[in-house]
Amino acid sequence: MKLKLKEGTTSKLARIFVQDSSSTTGAGLTGLVYNSGSLTAYWIAEGDATATAITLATMTAGTWASGGFDEVDATNLPGVYEIGLPNVCVDATSEGSVVVMLKGATNMAPVLLEIELDAIDYRAGVVPTTTANTDMVTVGAVADAVLDEAMSGHTTAGSLGLFLNDQYDLAVTGITTGVETRAGKHSVAGTVMMSTNATLSGGTLTAKKVSDDSTFATFAVSTDAAANNITGMS
Repeated sequence: MKLKLKEGTTSKLARIFVQDSSSTTGAGLTGLVYNSGSLTAYWIAEGDATATAITLATMTAGTWASGGFDEVDATNLPGVYEIGLPNVCVDATSEGSVVVMLKGATNMAPVLLEIELDAIDYRAGVVPTTTANTDMVTVGAVADAVLDEAMSGHTTAGSLGLFLNDQYDLAVTGITTGVETRAGKHSVAGTVMMSTNATLSGGTLTAKKVSDDSTFATFAVSTDAAANNITGMS
């Protein structure tokens, strides 16, 4: 027989069926009382090394008593008995499950009662309270962390963070030292387009940084009537 109880349940009456071992039809054994000769009861909890005896006692049907044992109805329910489970065997220290065994009386087949102990009461009709997981990462938290990340921390060559950092510098502060170092000295057209601040004096084209108006690159310029105008850069 199996039971499912909330750990810490008190005054629990368990009904068991005692089979008559001398019967060829599986009939129940009647006439047992708490002090029948050689009748014993033991329980053991999950994790225990030894079983604990239950001291059987007289009990009124339907009324719990610790270790109480009585026959329910020998005529209509032959072999059905009640046992009052000691509170200690189903309390929270039993760690998940308990086994109770009754045996020893004449013509009595051993009775095994398995009890699963849970932290919730399934009969209470109340949804157990859960604790919110405060460590769970949300989409909004990830987005906030990305958007609030300092760009100065992204310095790994070839990373998306460094690329976006350079794009920001170009758009907002112009050609910075970092952009200059990574970009190198590109074509004249590219340098002038990036700079947006270039001067031509004599034969020298000077590209300057927007950020501090310092020189980014200089180029020697000559005339060529066949050359085309710079109209864009790709």
